[in-house]
Amino acid sequence: MIMRYSFDDLRQQQEFIATSPGNRSDVNIIFDVEPGSQKKFSVEYYENGAETPARMREVIIINESRPESDAFLYPENGIYGPNILSMDDTVSLQTGVKYSLAVYFPEDEETSISFRLSFTESGAFTTNPAEVYLWTIQQDTAYLEISASGKDIKPDMSVIFKKPVSCDLFGDQIIKVLEIN
Repeated sequence: MIMRYSFDDLRQQQEFIATSPGNRSDVNIIFDVEPGSQKKFSVEYYENGAETPARMREVIIINESRPESDAFLYPENGIYGPNILSMDDTVSLQTGVKYSLAVYFPEDEETSISFRLSFTESGAFTTNPAEVYLWTIQQDTAYLEISASGKDIKPDMSVIFKKPVSCDLFGDQIIKVLEIN
């Protein structure tokens, strides 16, 4: 196998060119993804000197390992979508979009955490009981309380906002103001 490669620092683009027709060309790629986060990469396949890709793929690399810490970790995305708990303290969210409420617990210590979402109007959100993983929930039409306890667990659940409204999210370590549009 004869392989050439180049890297463009400005565009953050890596190019691999196999130059030995009829022979197998394997390459191993190491992706640098911070612990507890994920990155999306695009892979384009150009064949036989083509100017446009014959195929394209989006690859999401998830590094579920923990940083060296005994703190809670809030991943950027949960199982069900963007993780509200990892977002900025004041954030604008969309109605009809599925969001996650996800946290990774410390590995070495039994602990607990809880959050309360208080809405300015009733009937502003919906949850799906089939999409609640390791959270204990209590809810009314104007609030949602979630809690979990354990060690080395990853509670997650989905929530969908049904109408524009303001919401305050309070927790042991987080206070956020959510504007739902």
